[in-house]
Amino acid sequence: MFIINMANRRTNKKTKRKSSTGKTANKIGIIVGINDDECMNYKLYPELKNIPEDIQELSEINGKPSSDVSIAYIAQQRNKNKQIDILSMDDINVETFKQYDMVIGLFEATNLSINEGYDEFKRYLRVVRQSGVRFYPQPDFIDFAAHKFRWIKHLEKNGLPVLDTIAIRNDKGITYAKEVLKKIERKGWGEFITKPEVSAYSVGFKKWKPTTTPQQLQKYISDNYEDNMGDKILVQRYVKEFHDFHEIRTYWINNKYRYAIGTIIEHSVTKADGRLNILYDLPENEGGNIEMHVMKQLKYWGKKALKCIPHDTSLIVRIDFGCCIDNRKNCREYFINEIEYMPNVFCNKTKFPVISEMAKNIIRLSN
Repeated sequence: MFIINMANRRTNKKTKRKSSTGKTANKIGIIVGINDDECMNYKLYPELKNIPEDIQELSEINGKPSSDVSIAYIAQQRNKNKQIDILSMDDINVETFKQYDMVIGLFEATNLSINEGYDEFKRYLRVVRQSGVRFYPQPDFIDFAAHKFRWIKHLEKNGLPVLDTIAIRNDKGITYAKEVLKKIERKGWGEFITKPEVSAYSVGFKKWKPTTTPQQLQKYISDNYEDNMGDKILVQRYVKEFHDFHEIRTYWINNKYRYAIGTIIEHSVTKADGRLNILYDLPENEGGNIEMHVMKQLKYWGKKALKCIPHDTSLIVRIDFGCCIDNRKNCREYFINEIEYMPNVFCNKTKFPVISEMAKNIIRLSN
């Protein structure tokens, strides 16, 4: 077990855990390890200039601290009245969790599904539930948001804009693949996309042509089964406008809109580190060019989505909107493309102090 606290850099000492019934949490564990989403905005977060090497190494990219460890370190440094330990994925076990009044999972369960398989995703949630610790994001919300087809159908039932989606199993044979292609043809989608249900970072995403053969689709289905990222694959119409307009990622902390970032991924431009180039933009009132009439529409749907989600969403939620729904209206409309329960925050791209605000929200949840 690797626990870091600035008052006592390494400790395995066990203490009695308080009840998770709303009492003040003075001993907090924060799990990190995304190794992505670098944060080097030293103007907003001067403490990060001096982050100890052994803490940064828990979650970093390109020699810079990731957003999760940045949040944990800022919370630790600005709240000396509480014991805040920075944990790693190796600490995801019942025995460790029971040492704390509250645990925050900034390293999300979906990362385990991508890297270690769906069984590890389920183990993460099982540990949280068996430990009985006060945990954010709460496990029921993790389970809901990670299973994309579940929230897509729930939002659709409640009248929110989502894409028509088919969920197919990944443990079927060639006959099943033929039936899936026939269903896609009946819908008249032409080009279509597939992605594993429990995934992120576009892992497993694939675009298909109308000429796709059952053998080609079956191989993808079989490969997905081997990769073990859930038992379903989502199928949607390919939205050709998606890469022409910004996907707008709206951030909601404690169920309040805080900021947004628009992204366009340039699939034809690869950076030196092998990653695709991303174009960024912000709403007009946040220093960018995304029109306010668009943001008004997205905030309206974002609030509606949060209200209809049947789980606690008080830590952070990112609701991503894509363009556009093919509803034959003259005015194109955005749809809800993703609900993220522990998202990348792009702290270097926004003036909003998301790292310190997340740290404050963690402390608010502990009191």
